[in-house]
Amino acid sequence: MTLRRHAEQEDTGSNCDHAFNETTETGHVVGLLDRDQRTALSRAKFDDMRAVFVSQPSSPRCSCNGTTARRPNLQPQISRTRSHKIKRHLVRRTLHRFHEALFVCACLLTLIRVPSAMSAPTSRHGSLDQERMNSHPKWINPCGLGASDDFDSELDSVPRLSDNELLSSIIVAAKGALMHAERFKENYVKNTFNENFRKFHQEWKSTRYEWLPTTEQISKNLGEPIPIEQLQKLELDVALKDTFAYLQKFAVGMEQIVWDQIDNNGAYKDQFADIEFRLRATLCEIQAAMLERGVMQYENVTRQIMANELRHMGNSSYRNMRDWVIFRDCMNGLEYVIQVFEYLQQKLTS
Repeated sequence: MTLRRHAEQEDTGSNCDHAFNETTETGHVVGLLDRDQRTALSRAKFDDMRAVFVSQPSSPRCSCNGTTARRPNLQPQISRTRSHKIKRHLVRRTLHRFHEALFVCACLLTLIRVPSAMSAPTSRHGSLDQERMNSHPKWINPCGLGASDDFDSELDSVPRLSDNELLSSIIVAAKGALMHAERFKENYVKNTFNENFRKFHQEWKSTRYEWLPTTEQISKNLGEPIPIEQLQKLELDVALKDTFAYLQKFAVGMEQIVWDQIDNNGAYKDQFADIEFRLRATLCEIQAAMLERGVMQYENVTRQIMANELRHMGNSSYRNMRDWVIFRDCMNGLEYVIQVFEYLQQKLTS
């Protein structure tokens, strides 16, 4: 990939710890998924809280990057119907806790300011890099579903969410993530590349990474609609599986952007951390919809899709271009998610 030379400017490396990064013995983020069942919100309160959270200012420090437990291993002798009811009960309770924590996190971050400059790691390939690469990926089991939940009671009292409700939740989460990206995209391009956003986007429109979703998978570019003939081919269950895998790939790249922004005390470390956090929330909504409908996801995406040479870029100009391609495709992916599920939602109600 031929890259255009831009003005070089090396930033002083620094490391910034994220708030709320402590985990329990089971691997859940403290305060996020370990609340007592009696504190779980009712559906009405949950919806009110979601609306308030979407309207909150950016919450960059709460990347919630703790390790989460694996998906519960349901016993094989449980009937298919009861198994689905157990999954629905589990994911509903976990979603209540997840969104309660998102709201609390957004509120607290308006009051707390975490120091933005701390001691930098001694080496890009040192213990910090190793610790990061060995940590549990935030895009795998994004809702943090654990087998320790006691969900045998109240199974029959848990109503099934309608497909319309499931799609609405995904759309709201994706729009929230996209909105926060759009708030700074033009300033990011102007300050990083000293160019107009539209002009720069058109100039580098064809620059892509093969490990990210292809143009055949996401049949649009940033700011464009999905062709109607592609929308007409969509099926809900397949769309859930596909979009979950696509967003997992974007999460791999976004994680590396956040790490580099922190290490180099980048001007947009808060904004990218916020996008990463909201991307996980969108993945959680899609995971919930798949569990609600009994859809088996594809194999989880791992960090290995992104090559080491792309991760360890000492040249800031090349690193900035790498970040732009990932950021641009992530925004395009969020647009794709919104358009896909809005179309499927319209089909349900027509």
